[in-house]
Amino acid sequence: MFPLQKIKQEKIFKETFGAELKDLSIKEIGKLTYENETIRQLTNTFDPAVHSINAFFTLFFVHDHCYDRNKDLGFCEILWRSEDARVIYAGASEIGDEREMLHCGFQSKEFYPLSLFMTEHDLWPDASDVRLQKDRKLKGRLTRPIRKLLRRAIAMLSNGRFCSTPYVEKGKPVRGYKNLLSTLQKHGREDLIELCEKYNEGSTGAVVFPLALRAIADYRAKRLMSLSADESLRLGMEAFYKGKYKRSIQELTMPVLRDIADTLISVIKTK
Repeated sequence: MFPLQKIKQEKIFKETFGAELKDLSIKEIGKLTYENETIRQLTNTFDPAVHSINAFFTLFFVHDHCYDRNKDLGFCEILWRSEDARVIYAGASEIGDEREMLHCGFQSKEFYPLSLFMTEHDLWPDASDVRLQKDRKLKGRLTRPIRKLLRRAIAMLSNGRFCSTPYVEKGKPVRGYKNLLSTLQKHGREDLIELCEKYNEGSTGAVVFPLALRAIADYRAKRLMSLSADESLRLGMEAFYKGKYKRSIQELTMPVLRDIADTLISVIKTK
């Protein structure tokens, strides 16, 4: 980032949130929180896991972070490069046996009630929903008999140890935007339906919710909820600004290695 651009973005960040970029201790994060009554109340009531996935999700709809060279708006470069900026913006929580909210951040919290609803009703999509959606398209319907035959053969050869369950669960809805609206309607949450309709079409005319939900499926909701909000936000930036920001090889491989280790432990672990 050019020095002049960096100065402009830091200035915009400070003017927007009243916070300077510097090394933040836990004490200073607490001061940021308790100097603002609204932030203090939200910090005391938010669920850390929901707050973390909400930081990722909100990034797709509220674009104050976007940088416009003509208008000098946004501070995306600052957010990507500075952990302090992400903590101020998205907030942070202690990760341990019992997670505790430290600071909920100054990012918009308009989507938190929706994120809470989706978490409580298991509406976040995952890889199974992506497969199910593909399976229902024309290409999926044409290849379905081949997949069924292969799965049946594997089940027989392994004596039912592998591929014994159906590839497609009949009647299971894809956890996408249509299913979300349907569930909100069943629960009488007109307020959240209005929120979805308000933000579903972006400024460029693109439909935003399917893109955001697919990103959730790709990065895995459980993983995002296990992170602190500032870490979840960084993954959101990687998904939102496709190809612009990339994590280091270590950051890319560690989650995969942890998943492999967890899988091996679950296989060999006995009750």
